[in-house]
Amino acid sequence: FVFTEMRIDNIYSTVSMDNPGSQRVVQKLGMKKTRLLKDHKESYGRTMSLLIYEKDRQSYLKEKKS
Repeated sequence: FVFTEMRIDNIYSTVSMDNPGSQRVVQKLGMKKTRLLKDHKESYGRTMSLLIYEKDRQSYLKEKKS
């Protein structure tokens, strides 16, 4: 829907490096790890490293044709 109806080019997900369960979810959705933001976000007084996952419309449409 996001890629076909809304015609959005990219979607992103930010996941804590300490959360392997969430990492598996976005990987199962076909998202690819594109960046590591080391010591980036402060939550409840602590700094966290975040992983950025991305899925783009081109690769989604290519997968759908296969």
